Amino acid sequence: MKHIKFVIPVLILFMSCQKDGVLPECIAEITDDDSTLQIETQEVNNEIHYRLNDGFANGVEYIINSECDTVCYLPFGLVFIPCLQDYRDPWEPLWP
Repeated sequence: MKHIKFVIPVLILFMSCQKDGVLPECIAEITDDDSTLQIETQEVNNEIHYRLNDGFANGVEYIINSECDTVCYLPFGLVFIPCLQDYRDPWEPLWP
């Protein structure tokens, strides 16, 4: 049940996303609905990417770009995820 709380906003994110100023509208919408969501940012190849974390230790994370396309999917439990090689730590916290 905890994950449904995260999945529904993510689905809304992908269906309604558009580029609008600094923060994409699709991300702004889910920050209003999900108090456990953590969002971090990082610039990759002159594009802002957003790391979405549902706040649960066994949750799933997504990295999306400013067009709200999924660029990396981080399932819980996997140690090596090739798409993470494009990123560096630390990410810059954005929300909350």
